[in-house]
Amino acid sequence: FHLIIAGTKLYVANNTDTTISVIDTNTDNVTSTISVGTNPDSFTIIGNKLYLTNQSSDTVSVVNTVTDTVIETIVVGDSPGTIISYGNKVYVSNNNLGTISVIDSISDTVIDTINTGSGGGWSFSIIDNKLYLVTVGDHFFIINLDTDSVIADLTLGTQPYYSVSFKDKVYVSVNGGTTVPVIGQDDDVVDVINTPGAPYYFTMFGDKIYVGNYTDSSVSAINSSTIPSELPNLVS
Repeated sequence: FHLIIAGTKLYVANNTDTTISVIDTNTDNVTSTISVGTNPDSFTIIGNKLYLTNQSSDTVSVVNTVTDTVIETIVVGDSPGTIISYGNKVYVSNNNLGTISVIDSISDTVIDTINTGSGGGWSFSIIDNKLYLVTVGDHFFIINLDTDSVIADLTLGTQPYYSVSFKDKVYVSVNGGTTVPVIGQDDDVVDVINTPGAPYYFTMFGDKIYVGNYTDSSVSAINSSTIPSELPNLVS
């Protein structure tokens, strides 16, 4: 299940249920249980609205975080999973269709559908006006958020799984191997970091990126300050 904080509340998606739990972080007690769709999964927040994907209902629930009530249910594509917000728009990966639904958070309606042709969106990252999407099928898509169009499809290795954006770069765990490719501001691979095991999830502290390597029970620390933001210009 996934978690998200809104003010002093922690929202928990009960993925095997049709509810989300609301926890008061001051008392650490459950204060409310909200009925949503089937298999609630991932969250994002814009203002006082919480957007939640319901994988088996093919919907997104919109929850008012002041009243903790569902104020809208939006039909999207087949098996929505990963979700992220940018400005007044919400992006939803439809895992079984190879599409991304774009929701206008003002009207809470689907205003566009982006076709990637590759299902199973594992993770989203955003830097400036670009959305980075890791999908099943060894794809890494880059989407321009001003035009809502795919501008690049990079090959990074076997089974890219998770990504994280930090400053002006995106780090991707390729857990079919033992590497972390780093994408720079010009959408090039500016570095490839070798890890002792298959990398999985990231977390950050200071200038360091930490990645867990699940095949050898280790953690790699990456110094982000030593990695260039773009490839050198070799034209003299």
